[in-house]
Amino acid sequence: MSAPTPSLPAIRIAGGCYAFTRNKAFYFKGLVTAEPKRTTFNVETNQHGVIEHREQDFTYEIKGTPAGRLDALSVLWPYGACAVGELVHAVTKLVSINAGTDVATFTSLARFRNGAPVVPGAVGTGVLPGGLTQTIFYLHIISGTTGTFHTTEAAAIAGTSPVDLTGSVTGECRIIEQEYLNLIDYQGNQYQFFNVAVVGLPNINGSAAKSPIGEVTFEAFRQFGIAPTNAASFYTKTTGVTLDTSFDPSAIVTEAFNMSWGVTAPWAAMATRDGIEMSFPLSLDPLGDDVIGIQTRIIKYADAQLSAMPIGISEDDVYAKLVAQGSGAGRGRRIVGTDNLDITSTTTNSLFARLYAAALQPSAQNYDPAADRAGRLTWKPNRSYTAGVANALYYVGPSFIA
Repeated sequence: MSAPTPSLPAIRIAGGCYAFTRNKAFYFKGLVTAEPKRTTFNVETNQHGVIEHREQDFTYEIKGTPAGRLDALSVLWPYGACAVGELVHAVTKLVSINAGTDVATFTSLARFRNGAPVVPGAVGTGVLPGGLTQTIFYLHIISGTTGTFHTTEAAAIAGTSPVDLTGSVTGECRIIEQEYLNLIDYQGNQYQFFNVAVVGLPNINGSAAKSPIGEVTFEAFRQFGIAPTNAASFYTKTTGVTLDTSFDPSAIVTEAFNMSWGVTAPWAAMATRDGIEMSFPLSLDPLGDDVIGIQTRIIKYADAQLSAMPIGISEDDVYAKLVAQGSGAGRGRRIVGTDNLDITSTTTNSLFARLYAAALQPSAQNYDPAADRAGRLTWKPNRSYTAGVANALYYVGPSFIA
């Protein structure tokens, strides 16, 4: 038997990466993992037991802690206005087209971004208008319900060279987003995952002494309408990629946040201690078919929560907000907040987060020389309804409400 061949250290493959998704570039703090997630089923007989393990579902899970411009990272919280039963991929119905202007009308484009890659499709006996097929187009948003289709993302963002639409919408037709995620290493290699959704929303740390964004989890699915045997059904690799030159350390902001709950003192403008923490619980169920397996996920549960230690809040302030006694108190009462809870970074257009109709949760009062009386408080949002339609639970984005 021959001796083992020694390795050459120069062939070690390692190094970091940055990401590009939803037309936003961002970097990472520490490790990024792109892990295949494969589930299997057994082939077995009563004579031989388990013979083989065969593939049932296959996706990729990409995890990392983002670092970069906070307004760019706002794309990582896309489900604030979603309801149970919706998909992690945005879907809308195509209502009509104007063949003269090539403008399409939809039921709503609230969850889509300008330039989003989308795949049109017809339901049942429906027929897409001329110019559209079940392949990727890019959406230029004109208003909350109107837009045009384009063959490149750049043209869609600019609103130039729309696809020529002819005929009309027959039956029911829909579009579904198919956002990509590019992982670009510093050797100039790029893996583009064609169809990605956020499945684990990052926490927000409103503190000048902490990284502002926690870990995010993406899941990559196969392209919609593409067979697994297609050589580009999942991802593609490109080499010799031009590396991003826009990195600027000053764009990684660490700062204190302003916090307000309504317009009445002492809640209207609260100073805090030990930072403000927001989390976004999310529970999802798989949805797929017999050809591909898991294609997307259904939102089963979505919520948000904020905790902070406001300075100068007394036990009387807390008791009054909890309605422990007096008018409105009693078993079975509705615990519904009337004021929005906002946190705002002190840099213009950096980051703004809101819990709609936030309600204060019960917490212990501390009688101790070393502890604040009110301690750390927690709020949760409530859904409100307009004409029977659910409004958003939360909003995260630049320093204004979109």
